[in-house]
Formats: sequence, C-alpha cells, structure tokens
Amino acid sequence: MSENSKWISEGSRIENYNIIYKNKIIETFLTDSQKHFIIAGKGIGKTVLLRYKRYLMEKKAIGVIFLPSSQPYIDFVDTLTKTLSSFEIKQFSKIEFCENFWRLAIQIYILSQISISETSLTQLKKDSYFKKTSSIFDDDFDFLLNNKREIESVCNYLISMSDNKLQDLFDISFLISDLFRNSIQGPIVYFFDRFDQALKHSSAEVWYSMQQGLLEAAWNIMKGNSHVKIYLSLRQEAYDAYTSINKEAMTCNISLISYTNKELTELISKLINSYEGKASLNDFLGIDNFKNDIIHTNEPIYQFMNRYSFGRPRDFVVFCGNLSDRVGYKFDNDEERAKQLKDIIITSSSSNIMSGLHDEVKMLLNCLDTKEKFDNFVKLLSRNVLTYKELQKYCAEYNGSDCSKKCSTCKNISPDKSHPFCDLYIMGLLGRIQQKAETNELRQVFKSPYENITRVGVYGDSEEYYLIHPALRHYIKSLKNKYGGTYELYNCLLIGDDLPWTEKDVIITKVNKNIDKINNQNVKKFLNEQLVYFAKKEGTIKSYLQLTTEYKNIETNITQHDRKIVGEVLRLISSDKEKKISIFISYACKNEEYKERVISFTNKLRKMGFNATMDEFLKRDHPNIDDMMTEGLKCDKVIVILSDNYKEKADNLKSSGVWKEFMMIAKDLKINEKKYIFVSFDLYSNEPPEKITPTLLGNRLILYLGKDKKNKFNELISYITDVNIYPLIEVSNNTEEVIKKKIEDF
Repeated sequence: MSENSKWISEGSRIENYNIIYKNKIIETFLTDSQKHFIIAGKGIGKTVLLRYKRYLMEKKAIGVIFLPSSQPYIDFVDTLTKTLSSFEIKQFSKIEFCENFWRLAIQIYILSQISISETSLTQLKKDSYFKKTSSIFDDDFDFLLNNKREIESVCNYLISMSDNKLQDLFDISFLISDLFRNSIQGPIVYFFDRFDQALKHSSAEVWYSMQQGLLEAAWNIMKGNSHVKIYLSLRQEAYDAYTSINKEAMTCNISLISYTNKELTELISKLINSYEGKASLNDFLGIDNFKNDIIHTNEPIYQFMNRYSFGRPRDFVVFCGNLSDRVGYKFDNDEERAKQLKDIIITSSSSNIMSGLHDEVKMLLNCLDTKEKFDNFVKLLSRNVLTYKELQKYCAEYNGSDCSKKCSTCKNISPDKSHPFCDLYIMGLLGRIQQKAETNELRQVFKSPYENITRVGVYGDSEEYYLIHPALRHYIKSLKNKYGGTYELYNCLLIGDDLPWTEKDVIITKVNKNIDKINNQNVKKFLNEQLVYFAKKEGTIKSYLQLTTEYKNIETNITQHDRKIVGEVLRLISSDKEKKISIFISYACKNEEYKERVISFTNKLRKMGFNATMDEFLKRDHPNIDDMMTEGLKCDKVIVILSDNYKEKADNLKSSGVWKEFMMIAKDLKINEKKYIFVSFDLYSNEPPEKITPTLLGNRLILYLGKDKKNKFNELISYITDVNIYPLIEVSNNTEEVIKKKIEDF
C-alpha cells in the first residue's frame, strides 16, 4: 500500500506544523531554549519536532546563522560509504573515539559553511604541530574547508582516511578547536537528526557508541563555545545504554518524548481533524466497532488498531493513510465496510509496519539480524500463545539439536545460538504476563517504545505464558502460504498490550492447547462451541454433568487419547471444578542439591493437583525478601520442611531470612494452627524430634515424608485437604441410654 498524499509519515516532509500534538513534554521542548537533545524511539516524531523547533526559533531570531541553510532545514547522515574493518569496528565501539570523531566532523562542517579568514587558516598551517603533518593534511584541509560541505560528506571523508591518519588528525584536533573558537564570532544554531539508520548494517556496539559519542561531542562543543547551539535527536535505545558521567549533567538539556494512551488518542483525533476534517476515528471510518471473530463480540476500533500497532504515532499515521484511500468507497452494507477496513489495518500492520520494524532494530538483534533469519524463525510458529516449554522447543528447532535449553545462559554459552525470543522481545513482538504494581492485577505487556532494552532475558517456568504480537498474524500466515503449515489465533483470547490477563484467560488457554491435541474433528468442533459458551457466559456456566451429557451425543469412534483430553477440557470449563489449594514451602537451604530436592518436592505437589510454590518461583516477581515471604504465607497451607539446619537458623536471631520467616510463622500459628504442616525429608528414626524442631514450636507433630511416600503421600494429602484418612460415620440422632440395673431389696 502506498502512503496517502494527505497522511505523511516521514517527518522531514511535513510542512504544516499546526497538525503537531503538544503534550507537556513536547511543549517544554519547543519553548525551552535549554532543551537541545530529543530522545525517542523510531516512529515517535523526533524529526518533525526538531524542524518545528527550528521554525519557531527562526521566527524570533535576528542575526543568527541557522544550519543547514537549505531544505529540509535539518541535517541527516543516511549513508556511510565505507564498510568498517575489524580494527575500525573496535575503534568506533569506544565512545571516546566516537566523541573525537564527531567533534572534529561537526567543527569542520560548520567551518566549511562560514567564511574563514585566510589569516586564521595560515596561522593554523604555521603551527609547529601542524607542520609536522603538513604533508599529510594540507590537501585534506583545503578540500574540507575551502568549499561548503554537507555533514554526510565530511563524515564519509573522515571515515575513509586510513586508521593511522585519522588518529593523527585526532592528535591535532585541538588546533581545529582553536580555529573553530576563533572563527565563530556570532550565534550559530545547528540542527542534526537521523544518524542511527546509517549504522543499520554495523554492530550494536558501533551503533550505540556512535550515537553516544555524537551526544558527547555536541555537549562539549557547546560548552567550549557559547555562540554555538546544537539541536539533535538520539534513539532511546542508545540513550538508555549511555553511562557517561555527563549524563546526569545533561538532564536539563534533554527531552524524553513519550505519550500516554490518552494522549495518543488525542493525537490521532487531531490528525484526523487536520487531514480528514472529521472529529474522531469513529467519524472518519463511519463505524464504531469491528466484529471480532476470535472473541465472538464487537471490539472498539481504537482498541483493535492499537493492538496491531506498537504504540507509536507513526503506526497510526500509516493505518489512517491506508484507510483514507478506502473510506470513500461505496460498500454493499456496514458489515462489508467494517470487514474491508479491518483487513486494511491487519495487512498494513504486516506489510508497512512489521516489515520496516526489522530494518529499524536489526543492529540490536543477536540472532535474527537478517530478514532471512527472522523469516526462518517466525515461520516455525503456529499459535499466538506459547508456554515456556514451547519456547524452548522452538529455540531447539531453530538453533539445532545441540541447543542447551538453558535460556538464561544461552547467549553466554553459545553466542551464535542465542535465544531468538529475546530478539522478538526487543522488536516488541513478544509479550509476557506481568503484575501491575499499582493494582496487583495481571496484564499483558509488550515492549513499550519508551522501554529500556539494555537488559533483556527470556526465561521462566512451565507455568508462564508468552504472547505473539498481533502484527505478526498476517506476516506469518503469508510465510506459511509460501512454505507450508498454518498459523492460527487461539479461540476466545484477546491479545494486546496492557489488556488484562485473568484466571479465565488461563483456563481458556489450557482448553485451547488441549483442543490442539484432539484428532477427531467433530470433537474439536464440539469443544470449541463449549469454549465459546464458557468465555461469553457472565453468569452460571454449565455443570460437568451437563457437559458430559451433551458430549455423549457426538461421541462416536473416539480414541482413548481423545476421550481422556475431552474429560480434562470439560472439567476446566464446568461450573463444579474445585479451586486449587495453594501451598507455600518454607525451608532452610543447605546447598544446591538440597534446594533442587525442595524444587522436586514442590513439583511433586503440583503434579498431585496442588498449587504449590516456593521462594525460587516467587523471587522474580517479589525481589524484596520480606515481600516474598509475606506473599508466600498468604497461601492456604504452609509446609515447613524441618531439618537441623532449619532449627539452627530459626533459633538464631542473627541469621537471615529463615529466622524472620519462622517468626512470622510462629506468630500466625497461634491463630491458624491447621494452616501449617511440619514435615521432614528424613526417614522416621529413633532420633528425638528436638534435633530438627525449632524451640518455639514445642512438641509439634512432624510428618516424615520418607515413610509417607510408601503410601503415596496419603497422610500428607490428608493434612493438606483437611480430610481424615479414616472416615467417621455420622453421629446418630438417637443417643443410646444407659441400661439401668435393678437392685434387689436387701
């Protein structure tokens, strides 16, 4: 689809500044003369904001030289003509080297734009330091300074120098700085943007350092010459990774551009009003909702569009530009209109936005850095919600049979076999389920355009779910059409950034994954129908008996495999399924082997149908130890694994977490006595229990798991469920009376 002439997504082409939406951050950047550096990701609007700032400054400035002096009134370096050697890559990976490079390049560029006196240039060449290298640099300076040069030309000229020659030039750069300082007699304002894409074929280290060095150079040039003001943009990814001591000092000069969801809707409405003369998105399209066949209900247009975007203004400009070409058509009915407009958003997300996204971030990717690698990986995916084990399976399939399956250390073990899902996360294409700090509710979270990605890792446990961004839907399907296979969205699940993730969504996901395993198509159809009923029903849902009765009507020629899965699905979506008892495991860690034994015990409980957890699984979401312990003790039951090590730490107030946790347990034990179950991994022996029992516990009952294991942990289950092993019959309503014995008279 071509860009609509009214809707312009390229900031350097925008001339009408009345369309610009101003939140508080943008208003400050435009009006505050101290705000020199604009920080944002791709598609946020850096270029147009820089141009607008220049426009506003030129309206008020008198006697100021603005550079560049011609359209588009902002400088770019789009291409580096030389491929860097391995030595040059090493050099340009250092921020200090890049700062020297940019300071020299910007000073030479500005000097080439103004009139330098012959006297100043002659004095430079007479300097003893310069004379030592006059044979090397005479021609270079004449070429660079005697004619007006574009910044791109200057950069490429410097990069084309030999390694030694460039270093020699750095050594006499102080002479250039003196010439620069002495030649600038009046105010000069320079606008520079979009250097990041010139480095898209370089390494991540060079990409980061060259942008960070540019920031340092601009900062230092302005510090050394009050007449010069430099305004430039920087990709947020590069700024996040920037660790210079100057970073804090620059804060008042930096604008970090971002939009809230409310501001983004206002921005879109402003653009629609400017370009289309309509008051809102709904007025522009002539409809309020799209029919969503996945969740079997209507979905607001903005929500649908937002789900297929990456939260950037440019994404919505692309959508609206493509929609503008079609909204004027005559459709048979509203349903056909909605369907075609909806399809435009889906295909735009894939063909316009998705395709460009890889090009924008490929220098930051570890293993999907080429389009071929990216396509080869995503074409493996078949569903839009994955478990952690499924992530590992796809990684192993992509990386080869020697995949370690240790995702947290994958990159360190084998850099050429990195975790491709980390790259998907960097691109904003992989979502996770996270708890909102302010509300404690679970939400779907994809990488925000404003998020720091310098620390990325994808690892978890088998209970976690990972989400594939809706923008990949059409893209993967087109690959499947070419290479074979299918890609389907899970039924009744709405995927998108910041959407809720409820217990019902977990059940729906489990049901979908079970339906995937069914072979009989009639059974699949029946279960999908029941799933839709379950998902849409707000009140009473069907009982297990009702579901099984309906199922028997279609049960013909069904394998034992399918029959077993059907039972699991019907239990999940029936009204009489039981709530899983939650259990927290408290223990004292002796060593790694002991911890793994506790993990194994926790997993055993989960296999037995109990929602068991321990510190190892809680610490990621609750890094504060006190918060983690508090969260754990909220569980229905707490199993305390006693040992000599546990006793020693529980009795010693100088010990760390165990003592604190035990004090909390001892206090709550007085109120909730049946909540706590004390166990030991050791076999029952004649050793006194005092050796493993903390003093404050007194003479508590201890369950020896080694002994109970022989009875399939029957006694442990009894304590967890509060069900007696030996059932007692109901007490009769008729109480037996004492048979009185008659005493004969004496």
